[in-house]
Amino acid sequence: MIADFLFETAENPKPTTHDQGILEVTDRVGLRYALFKSRHNEPKGTILVAQGRNEYIEKYYETVVTLCASGFDVATFDWRGQGGSSRLLADRRVGHVENFSDYQEDLAAVIRFLEASDFKQPILIVAHSLGALVTLSSAKALSKKIAAAVISAPFLGMPDASPTRNVARHIASLACTLGKGERQVSRDYAEQSFIGNDLTSDIKRFQRNQNFTRRFPDLSLGPPSWRWLRETLNAGYRLKTRKDIENVDIPFLIFATKADRVVSYRQACILSSRMKSSRFVSMENSEHEILQEIDAIQAQFYAVALPFLTTASSKA
Repeated sequence: MIADFLFETAENPKPTTHDQGILEVTDRVGLRYALFKSRHNEPKGTILVAQGRNEYIEKYYETVVTLCASGFDVATFDWRGQGGSSRLLADRRVGHVENFSDYQEDLAAVIRFLEASDFKQPILIVAHSLGALVTLSSAKALSKKIAAAVISAPFLGMPDASPTRNVARHIASLACTLGKGERQVSRDYAEQSFIGNDLTSDIKRFQRNQNFTRRFPDLSLGPPSWRWLRETLNAGYRLKTRKDIENVDIPFLIFATKADRVVSYRQACILSSRMKSSRFVSMENSEHEILQEIDAIQAQFYAVALPFLTTASSKA
């Protein structure tokens, strides 16, 4: 774990923090968390922001400010194996998890922590990519714990245009069988340029995030391990066949981007259609990271997401 807690730069200032620390999940796993209070006298509830792979608390400062200004307390944390939480391998650049259920335990532990805190109930979730996969996979267990969830670009499978989308899961399983589970699936990344990037069309936010990673490189990851890939792709595959997801009573609002080059748009659309409590929103012009997109795209997101969260919190 990283000894210091939250970092900032001039272009990415830290919001006023109510609490921050390490939540011990097991003897060898601690999760870095941060809690932020709304300035409203009567907050509507607490939104738990569940990040994607290779993300960290600081990347969501802007999101935290927006949600707090909308009347919600906000909590967020780094998944095990990334950001400022415990890394799982000697090479801290490898994005790794032993079992997908470990991520579900991370989420459950943070929710238990919030339930025991003085933060405003109910708890709601805003989850992106990997965080969205964990939230959807945990939907049954969350039915009495949260009031609603907003899902952004869930990682349910490889992108629709990927030539390996139908075999990647099997390749990852074979690599693990051959004893390569802790190895990275590819060489470490060269720094990505804005032109051709598959994350955002906003050059200012892209550069802000790149500059932040250069300043604090220990927060970032390289490619995932073969075991990480196997575990997450298997979790996405299981959601295709799980019957209990169809009758989950939590309201879900699922955003997916037609242009997504990171995850499958089609699988998000199919899953949402199977969930009786889900509403699907197709984003026409966004890249994968909706909450790192240009102002106009973020405005489209919040115009739907904030009323949804407000209504859900008032009914809880």
